[in-house]
Amino acid sequence: MKAITQDRYGGPDVLEFRDIDQPVPKDNEVLVRVHAAGLHRGDWHVMTGLPYLIRLVVPTLGLRKPKVPVLGMDVAGHVEAAGSNVTRFQPGDEVFGWCDGSFAEYACAPEDQLAPKPANLSFEQAAAVPSPGSPPSKACATKERSRRGRRS
Repeated sequence: MKAITQDRYGGPDVLEFRDIDQPVPKDNEVLVRVHAAGLHRGDWHVMTGLPYLIRLVVPTLGLRKPKVPVLGMDVAGHVEAAGSNVTRFQPGDEVFGWCDGSFAEYACAPEDQLAPKPANLSFEQAAAVPSPGSPPSKACATKERSRRGRRS
């Protein structure tokens, strides 16, 4: 699959568009076929590794180079596969949320970091909504569950 990757910290010149292996979801994760990825303010910090202290605080960052080579945090797409412990989503569901590595054709995301994509939003719009834990995205997800007749 194609992805935007980096093997060191720096400016945009460290980014490379290349082929990598498709990720495999863990028991609590879903594999998302990415239709749109938002540009999150944290993507710049991951790319540059700045401020230096962030390399100690963020688990996907290493001291000398990123531990996760694929950039991107905000995602919207279809669930392709679900891990054995996933209960909220199944293949075919439209989702949006947060994960590591959304600047790729496929990304794995923990179930609790995703929400159902509201039907009235395009994938591009959903990827631009902040992560599922934020008030705007919780409002979108609650509204969609109400529309579908589900309880929050």
